[in-house]
Amino acid sequence: MQNSNKPCFNAPFSHIYVEDRVRDTERCRRILAHFPSAEIIPIHHYKDVFNRKRQDYSAQHRSQALILAEKQGTLVYPGSPNCQSFGNANFYYTSCMMNCVFNCEYCYLKGMYPTGNLVLFLNLEDIFEEVRELCRTQQVYLCISYDTDLLALEPLTGYVRKWAEFAATEPNLIIEVRTKSANTSVYGAVEASDRFLFAYTLSPEEVIRDYEHGTASLEQRLHAASTGMEKGFPIRLCFDPMIYCPDWERRYHEMVEYTFQTLGPRAGRQRRDIPHCSRLPEDHAEERTPVCRRSVPLCAGERSLQLRHSAGGQNGTDPAAGAHPLPAGGENLSMGGRDMKKAIVTGASSGIGQCIARRLTKMGYEVWGFGRIFDGEEPFHVVACDLLDMQKTLAAVAEINRQHDLYLLVNCAGCGYYGLHEELSPDKIAEMTRLNLELPMILSQQLLRTLKATRGTIINIASVTAVQSSPHGAAYGATKAGLLSFSRSLFDEARKYGVRVTAILPDMTDTDLYRNADFQACTDPGCSLSPGDVASAVEYILSQSDGVTVPELHLRPQKHRIARKGQNN
Repeated sequence: MQNSNKPCFNAPFSHIYVEDRVRDTERCRRILAHFPSAEIIPIHHYKDVFNRKRQDYSAQHRSQALILAEKQGTLVYPGSPNCQSFGNANFYYTSCMMNCVFNCEYCYLKGMYPTGNLVLFLNLEDIFEEVRELCRTQQVYLCISYDTDLLALEPLTGYVRKWAEFAATEPNLIIEVRTKSANTSVYGAVEASDRFLFAYTLSPEEVIRDYEHGTASLEQRLHAASTGMEKGFPIRLCFDPMIYCPDWERRYHEMVEYTFQTLGPRAGRQRRDIPHCSRLPEDHAEERTPVCRRSVPLCAGERSLQLRHSAGGQNGTDPAAGAHPLPAGGENLSMGGRDMKKAIVTGASSGIGQCIARRLTKMGYEVWGFGRIFDGEEPFHVVACDLLDMQKTLAAVAEINRQHDLYLLVNCAGCGYYGLHEELSPDKIAEMTRLNLELPMILSQQLLRTLKATRGTIINIASVTAVQSSPHGAAYGATKAGLLSFSRSLFDEARKYGVRVTAILPDMTDTDLYRNADFQACTDPGCSLSPGDVASAVEYILSQSDGVTVPELHLRPQKHRIARKGQNN
């Protein structure tokens, strides 16, 4: 039998179970839109799937199904006395989601739930109402991420942002979000508040590697914590659970030292002794062996730190943070996890670029989508900028490249002006040249060293006009011909370093590229391409095994037909 590199498991969320009562809700439709290829299975109640007997948790977690449901009965629960209450008398927790996309070997969820599949409750507003009732008569400390890592799936759900907005309306509410993710998108999406804090679980890198599969690295978690501090959010560092492993004392000691070296003087200045921060009740914690306190300055399970950036809560959109990355499909669903491949897509606000960015997130990439105007929420990091402003564009790209090991660059941004060449203005010719040709060359130059290190890929969206004459589009065709020539030469130059370079040459595609022309794509069946066709070509290119490159890919509709504006035949 020949060996095969094809995975033995389905991609995560390739199967989605949907309760009848939530099937027609807007939130359900929005989530399902992220997974157009998933098999949708209607069910009456989530427990019919979640609580089945003799399920294989480990196998299911490697190919998680998603269950969309309505949470019924009690929605908010009093916290156990064995959990952290941080000195708050009215300590509660709620579960908007059951199970986790991360795969920590020691996690109590493995023994708590009979399945590795994940349940997402869609009636978030009902939970808000129950919390609101509690807050009428008391101050409430609420943990919203104990039975999952809510921040890891923020790109899909947007729940953390919703909770932050809700907390802003309830002065008696304090919310904690516990995470092992490095997702920082929410910091740029909501205003900082003393009553909305993020708690980062920290472990030595060796423990993360061996036991906390799919989670963000220690460096990435600390960077995310630092980002939150800079934005004005309260940050808690949690050195627990402590995993007994070879040379554990040295590893944890070095981890704590590295934490404060990384966070810098701010951590020391803002360090507080928070009462009742133990995972165990205080009297039990006092009985624990003193060796931990001697060997590790802040022992796991004994002390959490709450940090606050002294500059206060300035809110803004960080180009490197953007809106929402979506963990969907692919082998790794950990948003911000160290194994997730990172991608930049230009022209991601509409058309082909938008479709490619969404497809990449479904494939498991963490994507930064660059574009001028984004009309709504996207399942990837949104970087809204004028790509013709080269200085700002390169600054945003450099910041992303500094923080992440980029694997993929998709140069998709472009524009087209059509008509007799003598009737085109010099400004329009210059705009096409800068956007269609100059920008891809410069971005490739800026990122090539990183792509050599990651053995990454550059995909340039050219055009069929690059290889044929284009009357009434001579300048546009020339820019695309230049892009094709650049792609061919760069492939020959970079291939020995493991970098793959591909030019995709689509024929007429149903986008707004032709808004400045007197013609448009014919939408009759088989007469034009769709943005999804080009996204599928990108997926095909990226699915090739190591050592195989598709340097050039032509896409043509079966029929050749265009339509004058105002008609479609």
